[in-house]
Amino acid sequence: MLRGLFKGTPSGAFLQLAYITGILPIKKYGTQSALNNFREHTMANPRQMAEYVGFTETEVKALCKGHNMPFKEIKKWYDGYFFERIGYVYSPNSVIEAVDSREFGNYWSGIEAYESLMAYIAIDFDGLRQLIIDMLGSLRCRIDVGFSKVI
Repeated sequence: MLRGLFKGTPSGAFLQLAYITGILPIKKYGTQSALNNFREHTMANPRQMAEYVGFTETEVKALCKGHNMPFKEIKKWYDGYFFERIGYVYSPNSVIEAVDSREFGNYWSGIEAYESLMAYIAIDFDGLRQLIIDMLGSLRCRIDVGFSKVI
């Protein structure tokens, strides 16, 4: 499907840029892959796309004000990422679920990507399982995602 969409001659007439989002990395199969011309921006290194991987703090404050929700509580639950250039970035799915339902909860675990990640957690690479247990128990863990080492 991707080869037909991005490598076919007709696509050049109407497509200049495609933005695909997801939690797992794009798998590239060799230099002749249909995906060899993709530039990957990950959660660990979003580069200039950082403000687009989630809601910025300014956007979340506006949502909270418009829906009479406590920003402090939203921040406590959903400020999962911090980037030097733009600050905290919040999970859009979780923020919208909380605002719509007017309840705070772990909405991320209810999506399909969570089920896919369970296999990685079960492998327990570099102590991942214990780190997740620690974080669920309200402990803080520092992880260097660039080198897959706990620091």
